[in-house]
Amino acid sequence: MSRRGRTPLGLSGGALLAALTALLLLLTGCTGLPRDSEVEPRLTVDNADQRPAIVVEPEPPGVDAGPEEIAAGFIRAHNGVPEGFATARQYLAGTALDGWSPDQGILLLSSSNLSARRIAGGRVVVTAVAEAQVDPEGHVTQLPTEERRTLQLGVSQVAGGAWRVTSVPDDLGLWLSVADFERLYQPKRVYFASQNGPKVLLPDVRWFPEAGMTTALARAVIGAPPTWLTGVVRNRLPAGTRLQPNAVPVSATDRTATVTLSREALGASPLDREALWAAMLQTLSQAPGVSRVQLMVGSARLEAPGMGPDSSVEDLDYSVVPAPSGPVIVRKDAKLVWNNNDNDSRRPAPTPTDREPLPTIPSQWYQLAGDSRGREIAAIAGDRKTLGRWIAGKLTSRPSFGTQLVRPAYDGQNDLWVAGQALTAAGPGQSGGRPAAENPTTGPPTIWVIDTRQPVQQAQPQPVTAPWLGQRDVVALAVSPESARLALVVRDRSTRRTSLLLSGIVRDSSGEVDSLGTPVVVNPAISDLSSVTWADETTLGVLGRMPSSPERVEPIMVPLSGLAQPLGPAPGATAVVGSSIPQDRVFVVTDRGTVLAREGRSWEVFDQGDDVVAPAP
Repeated sequence: MSRRGRTPLGLSGGALLAALTALLLLLTGCTGLPRDSEVEPRLTVDNADQRPAIVVEPEPPGVDAGPEEIAAGFIRAHNGVPEGFATARQYLAGTALDGWSPDQGILLLSSSNLSARRIAGGRVVVTAVAEAQVDPEGHVTQLPTEERRTLQLGVSQVAGGAWRVTSVPDDLGLWLSVADFERLYQPKRVYFASQNGPKVLLPDVRWFPEAGMTTALARAVIGAPPTWLTGVVRNRLPAGTRLQPNAVPVSATDRTATVTLSREALGASPLDREALWAAMLQTLSQAPGVSRVQLMVGSARLEAPGMGPDSSVEDLDYSVVPAPSGPVIVRKDAKLVWNNNDNDSRRPAPTPTDREPLPTIPSQWYQLAGDSRGREIAAIAGDRKTLGRWIAGKLTSRPSFGTQLVRPAYDGQNDLWVAGQALTAAGPGQSGGRPAAENPTTGPPTIWVIDTRQPVQQAQPQPVTAPWLGQRDVVALAVSPESARLALVVRDRSTRRTSLLLSGIVRDSSGEVDSLGTPVVVNPAISDLSSVTWADETTLGVLGRMPSSPERVEPIMVPLSGLAQPLGPAPGATAVVGSSIPQDRVFVVTDRGTVLAREGRSWEVFDQGDDVVAPAP
């Protein structure tokens, strides 16, 4: 969420509030959003985030404040996250004191401007403009458009004649301005271990307040993963497993975070213990002051295969797959050349010594993709009915299996992905379809995968089970760096509206693609989507329109949990392509024979060319 600056606050909390919070957390077991500040015993403070702190103290109730001022003041005091909402509670009385639970999610406001209006029945209506919302686990979702939201609060005079908020809606959490939220919360990656296929850790970005960060991260690891990752990550800890005690102390001497679990954890299988250790090590490495992790049950260490006293994620054979790194391939008419951003774009770069010579691609083929070392190039024919593969410079084209084929994508597991409309009336995972020539309707939306390890003549496109596609055509797709997630742009055949989806790639015990999990919508605020790529493991790049500038299609950075960042006009943009060059997160392909890269606040020509390919991881 780089659109606005974000700085941390110094954090504190009263002992009584902390004690009450610890009890509440123990009963509820929630993850991302705060109840009140937590105290973490022996917390190291000398290695905390050293960015300059901006402290904004919430205002307590005025002595002579009227009902409207009290209602608006209560909402504004929601920024008292570091103090455990002590000031906000000063505005409450009666049932509101016990009825308000700030952990029920956050409504993010475009500004701190509020209006308050008193109505009949001892109530005040508070109105503000909302831009996004945060669920109780800490996931941020931008709203389709900015919305005017209203909130009714009950107000009464209490002892001494002072006005107080005496009733609140049951589902009221926090109302915070985006600026306050980015100042008070930080995005962190909660990792989950893959279930099948390569042993990788998948990140789920959630926002946490700095208070109690280590405890909140540990609780998130043992909690449930997002539902869209069902079947993709391991989630087999025995029921009832929890933190016990409900706090993670960090030693000030050796910076070790000690995570103690309840006895239910002893029922976990060796593989699940190993996965838990790997996820906990990687996740807690982000917490300030933590350099080592101990996972305990009672006073004994939770044993797992291969775990020594100072084992790392790599010792457990797990990895966090980084984005591709290395040169990219630029198409110049029929010729493909390597470009590592360290050469004169007027002449081809020499073929890197660890890369394959590149083939010539005839002009009737476009929408290129490449495997990890350029050994294989794929492209779509101009009629969008044929997929071609160049292996060792030789073209092999598949007999037509679909129409409206989109740019293909290689993953890191020797699979080639493509989508389009099937030639039969049967959709993914179905059978008995009629040929398209006999079927007057458009073929069903379908996603295929090809195993590139098979001999090229035998490698058949296999439909991937994805019944949730329904009547939505795939416009673009992109596989994540670790090959476990698929980003898609889809277009509804009835409404013509586009959506950005994220689905988990479910693999069987041998690592083969089995199906695609029910997806989650990523940032519904973006419309007219036409292209998608991975900028890094937690950020997508797209072409689309933002509500703030509906007159133009532009490249947009889309965090999987956060607010979209428009990157400004890129004249002639036709596609965004992920980069394997570290300093260039995405490229833009234009219809003007140029490939653009972001420099500062503008797009500059990276190279002359008709397309660009970032080889798969």
